[in-house]
Amino acid sequence: MVYAAYCDGKSAYKKVATVKGDVNSYSITKLGGKKVDTSKCIRVYIIAYRLVNGKYVKVAQSVALHIAGVNNKTQTNAKAITVKNDSLTLKLNKSTTLKPTIVRENAKKKMSAHTAQFRYQSTNLRVVKVDANGKITAVGKGTATIYVFANNGKLKSVKITVK
Repeated sequence: MVYAAYCDGKSAYKKVATVKGDVNSYSITKLGGKKVDTSKCIRVYIIAYRLVNGKYVKVAQSVALHIAGVNNKTQTNAKAITVKNDSLTLKLNKSTTLKPTIVRENAKKKMSAHTAQFRYQSTNLRVVKVDANGKITAVGKGTATIYVFANNGKLKSVKITVK
């Protein structure tokens, strides 16, 4: 299920769609029964359900994405994320900090400032942990991928090898 609301501090999330199957994208055209105001920013999240014994059970929920409307006069979205290295090797118990940058869709506009600019996730917490500031700590030997997410969901992956 797809839920959305305007990023105005007043609007509550509303269910905007039920999507089934392998869907990689969805365009929101209506919010609260009205055509989406593309001059505003919207926040969106998704909940995945699975049918178990005749009942739908929640299996996952995405992070909230914050998306600037295409006609927003002051804010834009991330077009891409760049990092210095696509892969890193760390020694056990050592740390490093990722320093990503955003390539904006419109260089004359600002990114949303009311949420964290980046979010980080490790695919293997037994190998590397990553904090909210992008600090990676090697905790076990092996490989993992760190995903760096921008507000609108654009992501960059960095492969980490711990020796």
